[in-house]
Amino acid sequence: MSAFIVTYPPLGQVTQLQNSELTIHAVLEIPPESTTENWQLALWYSNGDQEEWEEAVLVPSIHDVRPTELHESIGAAARLYFTTRVVVRSSLTFTIKFRQGTDDQEWKWVRSEQGSGDAIVIINQKPTREDDPEDLPDLIRDLNPELEWKRHMSQSPGTRLWTVEAQVHGAKEDESAFVEVPLGIPWGGRFLR
Repeated sequence: MSAFIVTYPPLGQVTQLQNSELTIHAVLEIPPESTTENWQLALWYSNGDQEEWEEAVLVPSIHDVRPTELHESIGAAARLYFTTRVVVRSSLTFTIKFRQGTDDQEWKWVRSEQGSGDAIVIINQKPTREDDPEDLPDLIRDLNPELEWKRHMSQSPGTRLWTVEAQVHGAKEDESAFVEVPLGIPWGGRFLR
């Protein structure tokens, strides 16, 4: 049996959280005879729009702060628990690397060993009333100046409503008239799925 790692927030998934101070938990399942050996885990992460990746050491958890187990580990496996804390700006992408033994051992990546993809954490920041956009150009960067927009009262609390109009010349005889008008770049031009 080789080592197997699971984390919270889980690897290979997108997790939405409210708090930007995040404790990442990792559970390492290993053969029982390997528990006396030195195991090292490291968090490899990219915070927000940052292109560079950083490393944080995952430290062994003390018994009181371990995650609750739904069932005992079967005799064929032992579990070691690790944690680290990071502050998430708006989003965080992370994976785990690990090694057994001394510092001269080569690191192994969870992706290579288990096929687990990176974890993505998104912080849901509740906007304050002052942050709400009052005008359409606040939401759509480079709003096309050919468009005429007008704000309206919405019947749904906490929402904004606008109408957007573009000039279209009438039909000529049997041919319909249409026009393609670029709107602008919504929400700063970056989409997250």
